[in-house]
Amino acid sequence: MTTLHQAIPTPSTTVTITRAGSLEGVLRWSTLGILLCALSSLLGGIWDIQWHEDVGPDTFTTAPHLMLYAGAAGAGLISLAVTLLCTRLVRTGRVTPNLPLVSFLRGTFWGPAGFVVTGTGAGLYLLFGLYDLWWHTIYGFDAVLGSPPHTGLGLADITMLSGSIVLGATLIGLARRRVEGRWAAGALATALAIFLMNSASWQLDFAGAFGAIVDGQLLFVAALYPVALLVAASVVRRPGIVTLTALLFALLMAGSWVFSAWATPLYAQSLGLVRRETAFGFPRIVAVLPTFALPAALVIDLVLQAARRWSWPVRRGVMTAAGAGMAALTLLEAAFPSGVFALSSATSILATALAAGAIGAIAGWGGWKLGVVLRRLTGTAAPGLETSGTPIAVAPRGLAATLALISLLLAAGSASAHSGGPVVVVHEESVSAGPYRVVAGFSEWPLRAERSLDILFHLTDASGSPEAIADKGGIITLISPTGVVEERLLVRHPRVREDWGLDIFAFPEEGRWTMRFDIAGVEGAGTGSLDIDLGPRPGPPVLAGWLLPLAVSTGMIGALFLGWRRVQPARMPETWAWE
Repeated sequence: MTTLHQAIPTPSTTVTITRAGSLEGVLRWSTLGILLCALSSLLGGIWDIQWHEDVGPDTFTTAPHLMLYAGAAGAGLISLAVTLLCTRLVRTGRVTPNLPLVSFLRGTFWGPAGFVVTGTGAGLYLLFGLYDLWWHTIYGFDAVLGSPPHTGLGLADITMLSGSIVLGATLIGLARRRVEGRWAAGALATALAIFLMNSASWQLDFAGAFGAIVDGQLLFVAALYPVALLVAASVVRRPGIVTLTALLFALLMAGSWVFSAWATPLYAQSLGLVRRETAFGFPRIVAVLPTFALPAALVIDLVLQAARRWSWPVRRGVMTAAGAGMAALTLLEAAFPSGVFALSSATSILATALAAGAIGAIAGWGGWKLGVVLRRLTGTAAPGLETSGTPIAVAPRGLAATLALISLLLAAGSASAHSGGPVVVVHEESVSAGPYRVVAGFSEWPLRAERSLDILFHLTDASGSPEAIADKGGIITLISPTGVVEERLLVRHPRVREDWGLDIFAFPEEGRWTMRFDIAGVEGAGTGSLDIDLGPRPGPPVLAGWLLPLAVSTGMIGALFLGWRRVQPARMPETWAWE
């Protein structure tokens, strides 16, 4: 059973600060290590997504994967070390739990709440990594990004980031000097900025327009971003923290863009791989994030300061600030379109701005109250940590060891990765497309839904002799059993350059598919169709595959519900006060 212990501050509480060697110093250095590990996972994830889109083949031990897992492993090791240290100090009476300490396994272990949450997320991340490795043996390369293991990895990542947010709030409660408070606020803002960066893949699930008018992705942004930004404002209670969070978010966007765009072709070249002809050349997952989050955050900060100065009721001030910020973001995205959001008309812009403002206001108030929950659960208003006067001899060598671990794993990934190997065709089908004969070669047969494979398309003349594709072009149209149509250019296969092809491809549905070829060249134009039958997807039943991610998401929702219920922020005086 897990319990949360927090001492009630009294006038007689004494605090002993033992300089850089104290437990507080350990917590600050360890939090820095956690944030660096989170940054490693963020960059590795963005790099991995661009790698799959621009290059394709990988193994479990490629550099992007190991950058992801090294971040999780480092965060887990740091959390474990701090938990064991706190357990020893509690048992020897050298620390009293004025800092909220979570005890688990009936008091066998004690640790600060943020490290326990982060460590739990890291453990889940590695567990889902093993699940993903097993999933690859069934389905091949990651052709379907929304698989249960990937969803589980995303949930575990959210758990780790939630722990780092709790750590930032905890350090604010421990700060006794201005520089410590600023460092803690920066840590909280960084954790929240990374959290928002990781929301890009969720945002894509809302692509399109609701009612053919309101942009779904902007509504998602209006629902999530005010929560994170107002959590920062509620915990820190100082002007500028919302803008700082958005500034760090913008810097992370720029930095991850530059890193991934540089690393992807460089790493592909080192492995002897060729980028796809349809490669974007940049991390497309970053490109979907809102460009104007920083100006929107500045609007929120200015309105919050004005509301304080004019003594507005807190709820009115917070909701006005969040609503104005999200409406401003919508208008700026419409004024300087990037093609990401579906704002095609003045009616669409106005409707989306009004909806974003309303949703943002509600979400912002929820974020403010969530910040109160964090303040209470982390003891931000408490006097801090009582320790003995003997310094704890812990140097930042553990942080250096964590960075060394990440570097070694990246080096191992570069050494052990391979180019995906040659394409082995095990079955061929042919179809006539006017003057051209297309032979489709499959690396898997019989075909099964969601099982990834390579498909080669090479041309032959009437006698069966190969024809060059250099002077020809065309489109392949894929028609699913349910009638969904997808068009793709016929481009060279990245590992068989003399043929067109689809690499690391998976048909998502069971049933009969149609491949229609429209080809043009010096001999004229032609069209032909090829029907292929797909069997059921391999692996466990759909529900069984999703049981573990569903269990984790249920636990996360339950933890949030219990924390909210325990604090009941609507009854807390700081919910209704500006300071």
